[in-house]
Amino acid sequence: INHHSVNPADPEGPDYDPETGAWNIEAQKKAYIVTDKALEEYMKLADDETYVLAISDHGMIPAHRWCDVDVLLAQKGLLTFKENGREIDFERSKVYTLATRGSEVFVNLEGREPMGIVPPEEYENIQEAVIDALLAWRDDLTGKRPIALALKIKDSQIIGFWGEDQGDVVFTYNGGFGWGAVYER
Repeated sequence: INHHSVNPADPEGPDYDPETGAWNIEAQKKAYIVTDKALEEYMKLADDETYVLAISDHGMIPAHRWCDVDVLLAQKGLLTFKENGREIDFERSKVYTLATRGSEVFVNLEGREPMGIVPPEEYENIQEAVIDALLAWRDDLTGKRPIALALKIKDSQIIGFWGEDQGDVVFTYNGGFGWGAVYER
């Protein structure tokens, strides 16, 4: 529910409308009431041998500035687009992102990736270059840092990332920023 209602409900948002905001707050409240009732029904079905767990994939705060990480990485010479403008050229990119995973950067590692171009001895240098780019990034409009934290995968267990399916660099956004194409206000 938050993906669609958190931004319009934020009084500090650039497009805030009190009527729409109130409707979205009410939608959030109703979603939690429905969820609580569903959980209550599961609890009624549980006996002393049953565990009932309620898990959320993430929390969410409003984001009114969108971050195009691919463009940043291209500006830093780490990622190259094909001639069509937005498709990643894997034969020339040292790193890449996945459209479905907005807080990870993958090194295009030789021997691991089908078109890998980064030699294994350069792996950590590329991770450092990505981290440097992310942490030095300033939003053109606000002057603020979009990225709060960026870590090599080997150091990222503290924020819940580990394993071979994760990006080689993981990061989190500062409050007010989110994953998406940049637009000016």
